[in-house]
Amino acid sequence: MKLLLVIENTGAVAQIRLLSPFNLLKQAGKLDFDLFVMDNPRRFEYDRFQDYSAIIFQRTSSPATVELMKQAQKRGLKVIYDLDDNLLQLPADHPLYDQFADPVVSSAIK
Repeated sequence: MKLLLVIENTGAVAQIRLLSPFNLLKQAGKLDFDLFVMDNPRRFEYDRFQDYSAIIFQRTSSPATVELMKQAQKRGLKVIYDLDDNLLQLPADHPLYDQFADPVVSSAIK
């Protein structure tokens, strides 16, 4: 099984929740994965989807992420969205409210 991990950036949340544990599993020969960082200016090549069993998105919500999720689902890939907080029910004064309250984003995550 080979996974694709999609993260917004390589900050602390991604390190703690995905990168560190997945790197340990990879080093132990239990898992294989590739990493795609959304803040990287290169675009994902959709024909690469055939290389993966599933895609894990970690707390990313850009329009490019939503499109990547839709394309993955359209091609029948398993899509997992990792949230470490309930970002779909943030109070209106939260700095990330507009980002996750966007109906396109929230429907893609649900």
